[in-house]
Amino acid sequence: LHVRILATGGNLSADLMMQAPDDGTFVVVTSPAAYPSEHYYTQGVKVITIRSTAVVREFPKVKSINYVGAIVVSKKAKEAGAVEAIYVNSNDELTEGARTSFVGIKGNTLYSCFSDDVLDGITRNVTLEIVVAALVQQQEQQHGKTESLKIEKTAIALA
Repeated sequence: LHVRILATGGNLSADLMMQAPDDGTFVVVTSPAAYPSEHYYTQGVKVITIRSTAVVREFPKVKSINYVGAIVVSKKAKEAGAVEAIYVNSNDELTEGARTSFVGIKGNTLYSCFSDDVLDGITRNVTLEIVVAALVQQQEQQHGKTESLKIEKTAIALA
């Protein structure tokens, strides 16, 4: 079961001040759990890139309920036969997906963007922790010890 919880602090008044706390919204939406197919892991998936300036992302560090930009680019990805649209910032760096965090692994190096262009959310942080733990475990199983694991705190440049 997939559970999404949305809680807001309430509506803004005309003077842009929050209304009383009892004006908030709490919504719970459930849907059947859907997991990626095995071939996603063994063969990879197609993604598209999109300039983050092409989508209104005024505050990428803020988790908001404005999903219009993500919906638009997700539709473009689907039309292109891709599973995700990856944002590219003004420095030509891959930052994050429209609906996902983006992490790259090459050898013993884990790449991820740590700029102000990326939402530093719970899912992203837990994902990074899990990936690091899995890489360490894999190295210990293969080599009996942990080799040097390098975490690059930079985005992957769009070549």
